[in-house]
Amino acid sequence: MTIHHLRLLRHFTLLLISFLLLAGRTFPALASSSSPGWNSAPSRLKQAPGVVEQDGWIYATALETVSPGSYRQDKANEIAMKKALASAIRMAGMAAVCGQLTASLEQDQIQDFFLLLAPALPPLRLERMTVLRQWEIGYGQYAMCAVPLSSAAGVVCPFPDLPSAISAYLQSNALSLDGLSFSLGLTPRHSRLASSIRARMGELLAGTGLKCSVTCPSGGRRGSGYGGEIFKLALIQQRRIQAESMVMQARKAGEKGRWTQALDLASRAISVYPACSSAYLLIAEHFMKEGRYPMAVPFLERALAVPGQDQKALKLLVSCLEGCNSPEAELYRLILSRTGRRRSVPDQWSKEATRLSDMGAQVSRLVLLSAGNALEGPAVQADQDFKKAITAYSQATGDEDVALVLDKLLVSRDRYPYCAEAYNLIGACYRNLGRPFLAIPFLLQALRLRPGYDMALVNLGICCKELGLKGATRYYFSHPEVAGSANKWVVKWHRRVMDGGLD
Repeated sequence: MTIHHLRLLRHFTLLLISFLLLAGRTFPALASSSSPGWNSAPSRLKQAPGVVEQDGWIYATALETVSPGSYRQDKANEIAMKKALASAIRMAGMAAVCGQLTASLEQDQIQDFFLLLAPALPPLRLERMTVLRQWEIGYGQYAMCAVPLSSAAGVVCPFPDLPSAISAYLQSNALSLDGLSFSLGLTPRHSRLASSIRARMGELLAGTGLKCSVTCPSGGRRGSGYGGEIFKLALIQQRRIQAESMVMQARKAGEKGRWTQALDLASRAISVYPACSSAYLLIAEHFMKEGRYPMAVPFLERALAVPGQDQKALKLLVSCLEGCNSPEAELYRLILSRTGRRRSVPDQWSKEATRLSDMGAQVSRLVLLSAGNALEGPAVQADQDFKKAITAYSQATGDEDVALVLDKLLVSRDRYPYCAEAYNLIGACYRNLGRPFLAIPFLLQALRLRPGYDMALVNLGICCKELGLKGATRYYFSHPEVAGSANKWVVKWHRRVMDGGLD
């Protein structure tokens, strides 16, 4: 080979290198799509867990923390390293295949989905899944993986929508309070799925040793909380005093940062006296301080179940729903605005409660004063009084007939307190009599007994529509049980509202 040939070869080599460098800057996907490396990985994933799409690749970093002082620290580190790697693989696979699940979420919610839920879901096997690095910082074990989006071509996401992914998460053995709180925040509050999440939350809290299982309504335990002991008035003054003393100790422990002790004392107070609203409020405030607003809501509902309290529980519930960005906050802001300064319930409800007391309708009175939180499920089959009432309601020709049906239903709840259909019909009667604000507690009670009850959701939505609450109206009509109902009346109203008929 002559010197001239060597010069030509060197010149050609330099041109090739320049072209490749230019192509790497101009077409980054071309430069990195074949072999991702640590140097090309997103810098923020080298510092914290998360998922990022970049240059045609999905990058995922997972973190598993080892408790300091663990027995056999080397073994604990090894287990954490394996868990971090498995989580990173699941996160990358889910992001590549099921990205449409998070299309309606905010950016921080998308990251929470992949960090909290994806690691607990079944892994998706994709070709060219690459482990970029595993490393250790302090007590944290990190793992980063990458997979090309092209590997997801033709692979079907096993979950048709976000609720089905959450349902699969609930079947996992890798549940966390953060994951359940996140799931609850994405789920319509009165749906059957929300009830299932709350049940799993109660089980998980019971397993923490905090004895909080009695404080987290599961939707399936009659005789607990206000619907059982409180309603039957089987508690005595001595227990109340003992419970309040425990709550005072719990607050002092919380002020010193000893929250495990505080939560344990609060839950023990509830075990002693289930009507101890201050204990529910303390637990709710703890979760609110942590930013776990969806977890605080069930405890505030239990605090509201105790009549005669101040407005604190209602105010905190409004704050929680606002923290969850829930349109339902609109309804509770209205309830709060109609509540007198020194009253715990709106004046209109208080006046009707007096009438119910004079009639001897004590259960209905408690439902009204508790904002629909008096009784917990499960609901029972329709009773004979309800069957007679529904027949009379269908034959009513005027307000007097409807009012007669209403009063009979209100009184008969003392004999049959757990019939969800009866509370829905009571709400429908109040609404048809032009009193939608009075209907609200009874419709909420129907949903407490039967989560996802389509007719109660529609009646509640119609009441909000008549009260001028457009956001709350659309929220109740957006529940999946309404959208998927086969009831002709529900279908008619759903079409009317969701097609824009809010005026």
